[in-house]
Amino acid sequence: MRKIIVFGLILSLGISGLLCSCTPAEDVFPSLSYPETDTSETSFSDETASLNPSDLIELKLALPYSDTTVNRLVKYYYGVNNGLISPGTNALMLDLDFLDSIDIPWIVENIPISGDGADADSFSEDDMPDIILLGDIASDTGSLLVLNDILAMDPDYGNGDIYIEAFDSVTFNGQIYGIPHYATFTVLIGNSDFIPSDGRIPYSPTADELRSYVEEIDSQYSDEGVIAFTGAGSSFTGDLRAFTDQLYEDDLASDSDNENADPRYARNAAIWPSSSGNAGVWEEYYPGSLYYFRVPSFYDGSNNMTTVYPLGISASCEQPELCADIATFISYDTNALLLIERLESPSGYYPLVTDSNVWDSIRSAGGVNSVFTEDSYE
Repeated sequence: MRKIIVFGLILSLGISGLLCSCTPAEDVFPSLSYPETDTSETSFSDETASLNPSDLIELKLALPYSDTTVNRLVKYYYGVNNGLISPGTNALMLDLDFLDSIDIPWIVENIPISGDGADADSFSEDDMPDIILLGDIASDTGSLLVLNDILAMDPDYGNGDIYIEAFDSVTFNGQIYGIPHYATFTVLIGNSDFIPSDGRIPYSPTADELRSYVEEIDSQYSDEGVIAFTGAGSSFTGDLRAFTDQLYEDDLASDSDNENADPRYARNAAIWPSSSGNAGVWEEYYPGSLYYFRVPSFYDGSNNMTTVYPLGISASCEQPELCADIATFISYDTNALLLIERLESPSGYYPLVTDSNVWDSIRSAGGVNSVFTEDSYE
């Protein structure tokens, strides 16, 4: 395993809970030099190690990916770090049969979990994963390793800048308890059955454009029992909360329809906010009927609402440096992220890097993934 580069990150508590705000800042991203990604052909060495089963180390992970994806990610990490795969190899073109053939000195077990992570305390001591995707990290710090001294952020791993402010959400009293893996955004979902005659709202509307759009929907569809805007509840803060509250006060928004039912589930809602991570659930409920656009920006810290999901390292992990290194690699290495995009279905969970290669791959999937770009964290 290559040398760990330690970053002394002493960050204040920032994002917490299920909906959090990242405050825009200048010079957020570190100035790092990265190798170019080779997009022309698959490149690898045909040598694999001869391993003695008795020397194998057990690695237990709890990630929201298939067992095949998790095993391939770990093999890709091993291959890159041991000269079996060239670091510039484009993961979208990598020979998967070769990747599967790589012998690694670890027995990898994955415990499938949801995209919103799990609580470390929900696992017994015997079943505790070494690496776990966490939901509410604030409740799990007693089960997690403090990572300040071993956190791996080697710039050789990735071709894109890391969104470093995401570490605010995993830092408590100066102690870092997780490696931010991905994030969800709050997105506005529209029902294509109720698009007004002037056409669909743009991806990034202003508050005035959204207000006018809601008014047009209400004017054209309210007689049919359609609710123009719903589901805001207490999701928003600051000026954005004041904006949505005004929609309710002006009878342009409601959380119940004429039958006192939730308009979203009654299928007579036109627009509602949601976590991008839940887009797949809504797609199943409204097959082929949804479109997505961004929440208007008010520049008060409430516009870019994100939830960060980190990878934690168990306090009982017997290979903490190795596990931190793997967790960082699969979170920030450009080709590891491309491999995830290649192997997994679109999900509405976004990486915490700004590399355009990764985001181009994400956007190519369409749907909610088309709404956000590499500058969405700014």
